[in-house]
Amino acid sequence: MFDYSLYYVCLVLSCIITALLGLIALQRSVNRGAVAFACLMFGAALFSFCYIFKASSLSIYKAYFWLKAVYIGIASIPVFWYIMIYQYTGEKSELSNKVIERLFIIPLITLFLLFSNTYHDLYYSNLMLTRPGLISMIHFEKGPWYWVHLVYSYTLFISGYVRLLKEWWYSDKIYRSRLGIFLAGAVAPWFANILYHMRRTPQGIDFSPASYAIAGLIFAWGIYRYGVFELIPIARDNVFEAMRDGVIVFDLRNRVVDFNLEAKNIMKDITDLEIGLTFNKELEGYFDISSTTMPGLCEQREVKITVKNEMIYYSCILSQIMNKKKDVVGKTLIMRNITDQIKLRERLRTLATLDGLTNIFNRRYFLELGRIELEEYESKEQPSAIVLFDIDLFKKINDTFGHEAGDNVLCTVAKVFANYLRSTDIFARYGGEEFVCLLLNTNSETAMQIAERIRINLNYSPLDFQGNSLRVTASFGVAGTDLVGKTNLEELLKMADKALYDAKGRGRNCTCLFARGLNKISQWQ
Repeated sequence: MFDYSLYYVCLVLSCIITALLGLIALQRSVNRGAVAFACLMFGAALFSFCYIFKASSLSIYKAYFWLKAVYIGIASIPVFWYIMIYQYTGEKSELSNKVIERLFIIPLITLFLLFSNTYHDLYYSNLMLTRPGLISMIHFEKGPWYWVHLVYSYTLFISGYVRLLKEWWYSDKIYRSRLGIFLAGAVAPWFANILYHMRRTPQGIDFSPASYAIAGLIFAWGIYRYGVFELIPIARDNVFEAMRDGVIVFDLRNRVVDFNLEAKNIMKDITDLEIGLTFNKELEGYFDISSTTMPGLCEQREVKITVKNEMIYYSCILSQIMNKKKDVVGKTLIMRNITDQIKLRERLRTLATLDGLTNIFNRRYFLELGRIELEEYESKEQPSAIVLFDIDLFKKINDTFGHEAGDNVLCTVAKVFANYLRSTDIFARYGGEEFVCLLLNTNSETAMQIAERIRINLNYSPLDFQGNSLRVTASFGVAGTDLVGKTNLEELLKMADKALYDAKGRGRNCTCLFARGLNKISQWQ
């Protein structure tokens, strides 16, 4: 025997619980999805409240009046459910005000047709009141718009539920319990509604409004036990897609199983990234994803990709994905654009190694690189030579024509000397107007000939500066390991400096060779 009193008790409880939940949610209105949830609960409360009067009505007119009031809640519940789910799961951007307004078009049309049904019968027709026991029920023939509204309502519910399931699947354990509250709470009302439309309920009674008491209790437990509106889950898509680093997830067969938008943008100049793509040898030339084999290991390397004739640099970190049993189940490749850092590093390296004015090596880098190269050639018993030269009367040029002219002279001399050098030679500004060059695999005689050619070139090639002809000469000192024996860079520089000092003492504009007490002096004019 059906207990009608219990049914009415459930309706009253449903009305009270959902109304209270709506008020509680409004107190948390600053949290995403709380306002939509409050409206959802108020809609359920209105549904249950009006259904009490409809079920207890003794005349067709009163029952019809409350039926129309009931539909205000029925029409709004699916829309607020859909809005609440999308906002709660972090997809608020998808629901602009215009989209929300469009969601209410079908419910508003439903209410309009319902309240004006006597003129067109588009929603229902042939109303009849029956009263099995203590409950009044209205029977009617369903019109075409009834099915439109029903399909629309179920579409919104299923879309929201699928979104919720997807979010639950991808969420961390800390969020799953909160999402599970909504998944569980939504089951009772919609399951009851499905049974009603399938005519599987006792005496055809609609248990949907009463079932909100069960849903309300589940939601209430979630609010107070888990604080569902205190800790909002951040949607996986929001974080994953918004990352500035490219991320690709692979299975054990090196097939792509997931990636974000930035990864697709990075890879577009190499291949069309898609789920199921297997990294072939061509791609592994850029990103080696097969090298990490030991669990827990993380490997990092730099990768260069040419995009529109510009070199783009990425720092690639390959790490492994392990399950709870510490078994490797996949890999992640994280790609970060480090082009700016690389360019800065190159710039700093340039500043550390090159002279800012002449754009040749500076003294510090010459000494650092020269020691290494000289030792290597000494170990091979190959001769090397130092050419040290100084611009004659450089101070007079600065005093007469200004420092701009002096800078011009330094740059021009550096270019003239560089034209006579090989790629293996190390040329640097040694300090002020003094320059030095380490000629590798070169004996003293050849070094003297090179120095002489440069000296003569400078002597007979006056510089033009702002209409003034500047005659520039230089004094050269040369020291070679084939004449002085095995030595280090510092000692060889001292010997070349002595030869240069001798060249200065002999009137400048000449080249002197150091040879263990014997100085050979070039002819000059």
